[in-house]
Amino acid sequence: MRKSLFFTIIVLSMLAYSCSKETELTSSIYIADPDAYDLPQYSEWGYNTFGVYYDKEAFTSSSSIIPLKVLAHNDTTYFIFHGEKDRERMKFIIEVKDLYPKNYKDLLVLNDSTFNLSNSNYTAYFIKYNDTIRLNILSGNIHFKRAQKLLVDQVQEEVILSGTFELKFLLNNEPFSMTSGRFDIGVGEPNFFSYW
Repeated sequence: MRKSLFFTIIVLSMLAYSCSKETELTSSIYIADPDAYDLPQYSEWGYNTFGVYYDKEAFTSSSSIIPLKVLAHNDTTYFIFHGEKDRERMKFIIEVKDLYPKNYKDLLVLNDSTFNLSNSNYTAYFIKYNDTIRLNILSGNIHFKRAQKLLVDQVQEEVILSGTFELKFLLNNEPFSMTSGRFDIGVGEPNFFSYW
């Protein structure tokens, strides 16, 4: 009886530890920027947040949604930012041609790289109310300032992508801007997808 109780406690402890490790990796830590209180502060710690001003309104990650999913398909990779603006869920997607990571570990090549979003190799979209809207990009860039390994017990669990972005675009022939964009998000098995 004591052995089975001891064994049960060990198994439950191991399950709780593995669940808490997974929860800690996917949790969001929102620290407001002191200069822009409705956006998260820029960080490189894997806080799983992003934020940007869409004109003057904040579009930010939410603790109830995975903030970034990365989809690699053939020679194109999609960075799908999930968040909220005016309490409405919305997605902002950046499509990058000629980038084809086989797994999340390959995202380390993004360290200190900048993509000029007005180049024809890049496309941006919004998805709101299940409507997909392709943006007519006038200018903008995304800068992956840092791509770093996150090790847990000396095993790589994620790649943390941290950086900034900005964008000017036309939407229904009306000009808009996205300014002060920043992200700090861990990418691992749960939010990296690939198919060829």
